[in-house]
Amino acid sequence: MGSGSRIDHQHHSVAPTRGTDTLVAEAAPLTIEERPERTEVRIFDDTPADMPIMQAHVVRGDDHLLFLPRSPDVIRGQVTDDQDALVHVGASVADEDGRHFIEGDVRVSRDPDGQLQVSPEGLQCTGGDMHAGDEDGTCVHQGAIANLVQEQLGSSGRSAVDRAAAQEVLDEVAAEHAASIAAQDQARAERAAQPAVRSYLEDMDAFQEAYDQARERQRAGEPLVPYMTENATGGLGAREGGRAFGVEIEFDYPDSMTHSERQAASRRIARELHEAGIAPDANVNGWHASARAGYTDAPNAWRLEYDSTVAGEIVSPILYDEPQTWNNLTQVCEIVRRNGGIASPRTGGHVHVAVPDYDHTVENHNQLINTVAGYEDVIYRLAQNPAADRHRGLEWCTPNTQPSRPYTSVSAVQSYGGFPLVVDTLDTGTMKFQRSGVPVGDLQVLG
Repeated sequence: MGSGSRIDHQHHSVAPTRGTDTLVAEAAPLTIEERPERTEVRIFDDTPADMPIMQAHVVRGDDHLLFLPRSPDVIRGQVTDDQDALVHVGASVADEDGRHFIEGDVRVSRDPDGQLQVSPEGLQCTGGDMHAGDEDGTCVHQGAIANLVQEQLGSSGRSAVDRAAAQEVLDEVAAEHAASIAAQDQARAERAAQPAVRSYLEDMDAFQEAYDQARERQRAGEPLVPYMTENATGGLGAREGGRAFGVEIEFDYPDSMTHSERQAASRRIARELHEAGIAPDANVNGWHASARAGYTDAPNAWRLEYDSTVAGEIVSPILYDEPQTWNNLTQVCEIVRRNGGIASPRTGGHVHVAVPDYDHTVENHNQLINTVAGYEDVIYRLAQNPAADRHRGLEWCTPNTQPSRPYTSVSAVQSYGGFPLVVDTLDTGTMKFQRSGVPVGDLQVLG
């Protein structure tokens, strides 16, 4: 997860929001306080003639064109309190007198406040004598190009502001990370203080007691397994100190339903989800619509999405162990069943568990991999339909491979074992681990 600028090895096209007439009208010669002790570095296009231009930055408008020999980031990095940059630019400006070509050096400097200033002192314009009336010998076209260069470099201390804003975000992330670790430590301590869980393997009386209670509920006409809406995860999914999670519910239709009947049923499901206040719209959305819209913990952000492998899939928002979560989940399943939706051998359910505190700490990911490996056999047995005569197979969810050698970063094992492990980072900070395009364990990080 993270954000940042990306410098492509190609020309960059930027369309300014105002035309050249405005640029020319507002252009004013920019002056810089002379400081004899300052040094200067010249930045120009030094690409060999037989090689493509790889580092240039191009700004295009309807009536102007600007060519910088390097990206604005590179140019900004060369300007310090003690050093100016002479940047060789090429440009053209069109007005009522025709198109004028401007070429030469602009001087980029930092003023005493650290703000970037651009002077057109070394520019030459093809306008000729028609611009000779300016007091400092420069024309409005030269001034307009200098202003445009200054916009690209981020005038008025934009770099410093950006750095300060970025640092503020980093500080907030670090504080949230520390708070998450502290909350989890507290949750672990609270769980450790609770009575030990009775193991059926070690205490058959505990199993018999649970079995008798289930039979008693059956005789009373109640569900064999009580549906919990309060603290169903024992604090693991609590909003404070626990982990957020999300679910994806796939469903199918009986073979007896025609194509038109299936489409009508899907439209009814979408409409009823919206009418129940669970979905933001009454549409059958496209594949991964929730991801494109951005994950949220709003309770009405459930979406019915198209899925080419099944009749449809309902994707939840970010969830916590709260009554509204379990009540909405119940209502979603009831709406699907009421309109003919069924579970078939093709369908499955996915649970995504948040691990925002893991970040890129190798030890955290190692612990998760080892924990899953330790219980992998049990997990796959639990995922099997007990009414089926055989296991569903491993085609859609293969076991994880444990690294057999040390590694120092999460990215170092993204292609471990010859199977590309794809990390799909979304706008909300989600990471979904996949192998060869097929979900592996459906582990997703909800940031």
